Amino acid sequence: MTEEDPKTSFQDIDARLRAARSREDERVTRETATAPEKPGAGAAMRIAVEMISALLVSGGIGWFLDDWLGTRPWVMLAMLLVGCGIGLRNTYRTAMRLNADLHEGIPSDQQDPAKPPED
Repeated sequence: MTEEDPKTSFQDIDARLRAARSREDERVTRETATAPEKPGAGAAMRIAVEMISALLVSGGIGWFLDDWLGTRPWVMLAMLLVGCGIGLRNTYRTAMRLNADLHEGIPSDQQDPAKPPED
């Protein structure tokens, strides 16, 4: 058996990794350049996630309080109504922000998501 120099084998691995990374970068760049843009898809996904998370969190809090207080199912139903209100409010705020961005001509993906809308 022949023994390889460890330094040479590491250099060979490094060169192969660099070549593989550059090929992958070229492939990703090529695919993203030809992918059709869907400007409203991100906003729609955000709205859906906000609605579902508001309902799940408020329903979970209501369920916990019902179990703790022994008032099943009334607190959970009340909290689900609160969750619906919160989800609708977040949806309205997001829609108003997107509408303002559309009229200003600023793409929504360049906006700061943490910035509250100006009411």
